[in-house]
Amino acid sequence: MHGSVKRLPKPPASSPERPRARRERRSAAARQPVLHLVMPGLEVGCAEPRPRETVAAFLRRTGWATRDRAFGWQFKKGLPTVLEINGEAVLRRDWRSRRIGPADAVRFMSYPLGGGQGGNTAKQIIGLVALVAVSAFAIWAGPALFGAGTFGALATTAAIGIGGSLLVNALVAPKAGATNTPSATQDQIYSVAAQGNVAKLGQPLPVWYGRVKDYPDFAATPWGEFVANDQYLNVLLSPTMGSMQYEAVYIDDTVFWDATNGIAAAFSDAQIAFYEPGSAVALFPTNVDQSAEVSGQQLPSGTGTSGGQYDANGLPFGASARTPGAWIGPFAANPAGTLAQSLAVDFVFAAGCYTVNGQDGSIGFSNVGLTAEYATCDNAGAQTGPFNPLFSIVRQYASQAPVRDSVKVDVAPGRYLVRFRREDAELSGTAGSNSVLWAGLRSFLKGSNSFPDVSTIAIRLKASQSTQGAYKFGVLGTRKVPVWNGAAFVTQATRNPAWAFLDAVTSGQYGSGLSIAKVDFNAVVAHAAGCDARGDTFDYRFMTAVAVPDALNKILAPSRAQHYWLGDTVSIVRDEWRDVPTMLMTDREIVRDSMQVSFTMLGEEDPDAVMVEYVDESTWRPAQVQYPPESDTFTSVNAETKRVDGIVNRDQAFRECAFYYLQSIYRRENVALGSEYEGRAITRGSVVRVQSDLPENYGYGGAVVGVAGATLTLSPAPVWDSGPFYIRLRKPNGKFFGPVLCSRGVDVAHAVLDAASLATAESAQATTLTAVLAREDGAEYPSFDLGTGASQSRLCVVLDGSPNGDQFTLNMVVDDERVHATDLGNPPVPPSAQYPSNDKVPLVFGLNAYMSQGTAEPRLFASWFPTAGAIYYVAGVSYDEGKNWTQVYEGAENQFDTVVSLAAVRLRVQAVNATMRGAYSTVDVEAPTASCRRAWSRSSRSMRP
Repeated sequence: MHGSVKRLPKPPASSPERPRARRERRSAAARQPVLHLVMPGLEVGCAEPRPRETVAAFLRRTGWATRDRAFGWQFKKGLPTVLEINGEAVLRRDWRSRRIGPADAVRFMSYPLGGGQGGNTAKQIIGLVALVAVSAFAIWAGPALFGAGTFGALATTAAIGIGGSLLVNALVAPKAGATNTPSATQDQIYSVAAQGNVAKLGQPLPVWYGRVKDYPDFAATPWGEFVANDQYLNVLLSPTMGSMQYEAVYIDDTVFWDATNGIAAAFSDAQIAFYEPGSAVALFPTNVDQSAEVSGQQLPSGTGTSGGQYDANGLPFGASARTPGAWIGPFAANPAGTLAQSLAVDFVFAAGCYTVNGQDGSIGFSNVGLTAEYATCDNAGAQTGPFNPLFSIVRQYASQAPVRDSVKVDVAPGRYLVRFRREDAELSGTAGSNSVLWAGLRSFLKGSNSFPDVSTIAIRLKASQSTQGAYKFGVLGTRKVPVWNGAAFVTQATRNPAWAFLDAVTSGQYGSGLSIAKVDFNAVVAHAAGCDARGDTFDYRFMTAVAVPDALNKILAPSRAQHYWLGDTVSIVRDEWRDVPTMLMTDREIVRDSMQVSFTMLGEEDPDAVMVEYVDESTWRPAQVQYPPESDTFTSVNAETKRVDGIVNRDQAFRECAFYYLQSIYRRENVALGSEYEGRAITRGSVVRVQSDLPENYGYGGAVVGVAGATLTLSPAPVWDSGPFYIRLRKPNGKFFGPVLCSRGVDVAHAVLDAASLATAESAQATTLTAVLAREDGAEYPSFDLGTGASQSRLCVVLDGSPNGDQFTLNMVVDDERVHATDLGNPPVPPSAQYPSNDKVPLVFGLNAYMSQGTAEPRLFASWFPTAGAIYYVAGVSYDEGKNWTQVYEGAENQFDTVVSLAAVRLRVQAVNATMRGAYSTVDVEAPTASCRRAWSRSSRSMRP
């Protein structure tokens, strides 16, 4: 009942001796490596534990963490970390005694911090990028690392988000949704309509790239001063971090300065100066604070006079005994925590300063005595020292027009209270006028007059020329960044997305701060050359804090590219037609039963066109372009609106719009497959040639098991259906050699290479057939891909991938050369606006009116939507279809009712703001009848003059 058992062969002499003791055998068994993961699963460390090693000893040996006496174990990555052994958490107090067994599954798991902790979210994300970039999976770290709304999330959306959207397989996806949707965000292009200069204390500094017209922030609060009865406005603008090349400066839409003609003739008394980052502003002081408490208080009258030119008898009169008026103030001159080194007091003779000759009515001068005092105070505003004279002056003027003056005095640095009074009585009646208003109190603060990181523009302008005090200054210019000229970097104005990308990656002020050694420089230079050839530009202004990965992709999106990681080096990939793939993958490299091919069909509910929103550089206003364009034979009924930030050229917007549409038409065949370690060498955006027997038309593949001259022995034998036949051979590095024209040999298992075609391929690829087929002893046979007239392998673009143990899953889409068409024609001319393009014109919308029969007479009721900026409205009625009009209302409310005649009436309403009157909105109202007590009418928004 017992069968014979064969004896095992004696192990070779070179094999290690098997331990005799059980403990020694257990220690010598294969041990699972210890992993360090950044959640949700990025592997950043892997090391094998030693026999009977504790957790604490393992950490000391590997250097993953150090022990601090006060704070315990501190991991070098700076992230909160927990330990799991066999799926259970192990407390840190047990790490000194807990040993790592040979079968234990040990994982240190680090969790990224959020935006709190007083840190900068963008810098934390970049620190995390540097952390995971050294891992083998860094090129696929998108979804796990960046989360929603970033590089990885875009790739995933492209792979699975196919419902109701045309843009299903784009490597570079634009932002979804039109700017008028409820989910539209503040960074979208419609924000150009909300333009103006503001001072953003504590907010991120803006960064410009390319050529942009915008309304920059104030670098300092604008302030005014009186000089020789003229008021000057001092404005300091901060367009961007870094340097700029300026083309023009605007006041509203009027050119104030341009690079060719300088300051416009209408502003001949103005001054402007441009300063590089770190340069001191010399045109005027910048650290100036204007007291809010001083706002035109009249100085109380005293007694006596300081003298004048005429009295009631026409004779001059001198100073008499005087008693000063009451003090106005004291008011704090500068904010708490600041030191003022100069104080300025502004005062105005609002009704002029003069005396009147009582005999002939002529005008003469009047003298007025004024005194200001100051005292030190603490941060709470409490006085800490006595009042001392700031100035005591006598001013003499002979003017019936308002007179404005200012006195500035240097003081020791400190915080001060200031009070002000006049030293005599006001003139009254027919004697003249010399009443004084305290118009302003300014403090010139101690501090630097330079801005290290930003470019600044200083403008000094007469207030009479400042568009009624509307501080809206626009700047048109191009950002300067380092550009490689073939020999060295030169800082110059450029709109090229590649150089903007390089600046954002390497800048330590606002970018990721990576060394240029961590940038795929050749890829950047090649992409820059391509952008110049195509005319691709990136013209955009970052105004809010953006995570650096998002910013890099935003910069590259107009050139149809994105960034990705090659280990710890950042590179660029562009979605373009490439017929030379980076790798050949056949059934011999694809994991068995992992190949999946899916097709997406267009339905009736899917969009029939793509519309791209952008800002047009001819108007600097939002515009749209559509592909396919409207024509006599095509009218879109369900266009999908997308937006691309950074595009300002209509031709470029049309090219990108066409690409998004064409890829949705011709990229509808998706491929998913599993690979082994080859998948780790493939990056996102790579082109891979795929051969498989699963789809019957993906070519024929197998192994080259023999070679005799130009004849190859193939296994398994391919199908020789119909020619011509081309064969591709896989090199040792995964790339392919060929294609080479071939024919069937003595049987189906033999392929004969065409001599001329083989020679051409060897010359073009600088190799030989022998080198292509060479393998080390014991290595696998070379793979082949045979394409026939009926079955060809496919060129696929890699959208994303994910590791799965020793295997790797790739998600790809079959590419088509038609997606990258360049012969698209010219974009259609943008339609002209139906309404005035001047957004300052106040227009009335939604005018509704009805007439109702009252108890004694008919009444007209009207209402409309409030108009932004309107001060009041004017309404009129006409009983003869607009030939003659009668005004019936003028007021600030957007509704009224009034008595009218019992007849059909035409109503018109006009909005009036501070600068102009808007066009009339009209509506016809029928008179009520006996059977209808109320007659309604609604405006169709027609504008009639």
